[in-house]
Parts: sequence; structure tokens; C-alpha cells
Amino acid sequence: TLPRLLALAALFLLAIPALAQPTAPFETLTLQLGGTLEAPDGRYGDLWQPSPGVEVAAALPFYLGLTLDAGLAFSIHGAEAETLPDFLAMHGYGGLGPTFRLPAGMRLRTGVHAGILSMDFFEDESVTAAVRRESELAAGFYAEGAVPLTARLGIVVGVRWMHVYTSTPIDLVRAQAGLAWTFDTPRWLREVLQ
Repeated sequence: TLPRLLALAALFLLAIPALAQPTAPFETLTLQLGGTLEAPDGRYGDLWQPSPGVEVAAALPFYLGLTLDAGLAFSIHGAEAETLPDFLAMHGYGGLGPTFRLPAGMRLRTGVHAGILSMDFFEDESVTAAVRRESELAAGFYAEGAVPLTARLGIVVGVRWMHVYTSTPIDLVRAQAGLAWTFDTPRWLREVLQ
């Protein structure tokens, strides 16, 4: 499935820049902070239940109307059985996709993302040192909408689908909502990035 996912991502990224409304590369920096809610995967939903989490992210306009973003999401997954440990899920990712400017200052961003999903199991008699932490490749798609509150502050709502490449594959859907603050990228950072 990874080759198909990469092929779809490549087609998506090649077709979209013609439709996106570009901003000068690295002109602005957007920082986001929000809450998340994950839908449990069908294979593991009876074993662990995710609790609401937190996500922090940053985004920069890139070339061809695309936006680069990176983020980190945290949530605790509670075990449904006493024989299983709870764990902290940490998803670090980078993404790329177009940003569409809509009426009234709203925007829509879509794209692909890839990163690592790390599961840090809480100490428990069932957890050995060998399985205390598990890290897996995760890749997928996202869509996010933003509504401005002021010229620099807005409300962001989105959804992120990801396929986690474990021995038994996991498909996750995570909804997010929060605030985004956009400001001019400091000159020194713009010079480093360009």
C-alpha cells in the first residue's frame, strides 16, 4: 500500500498548485495549538480507548502555492483489559499541501503527511524493557479549515487520516480543533529557509 499511497500523493501534489493561491514562500509563519480526538481503530478499539489529546503545529507557505507543516500530537490510550498497559501516543509529522483562500478570509488546506507514531507504554508488570516503546512509520492525508477571528488569529478545525505501518496495519482518524496565530516570519529565519 505504500507505493500506491506515494503515487496518489505525487499526483495530488502535481495537480493542485494550479488551483492554489500562492503566498510568497516563507513570508508568514503560523503556529497552532489545539485539542484532538481520535477515533479508535476497529482492530484495537476493544483493547485501547484514546483520550482527548493535544497537538502543536507550525506551517509556512512554500513554493507553487504549497504549504509546509510540522507538528506533534499527544494522547493517552487507556487499556480496556487489566492485562494490557496504558500508553502515551506521540505522533510527530511533516506535511505538504496546497492552501486555498476562501471568501471572508477563510482558508482550506489539504495535503499529505508522513512521520513517526511512537507508543510509550506505561510501566506495568506486563511491560518488559524490550517493548516499553514502539515507533512506527505513519503516513496519510489531511484537510483543515480556518476561520479568522482577527487579522492574525483564527479558529482551525481539521481531520487527519493515517495508516500506521505495524505488523497488523492500523488506520487512524484524528479530529482537531484549536487556535492558529499567523505572523510575519522573522527575517533571519526567512534567510535561513531560502
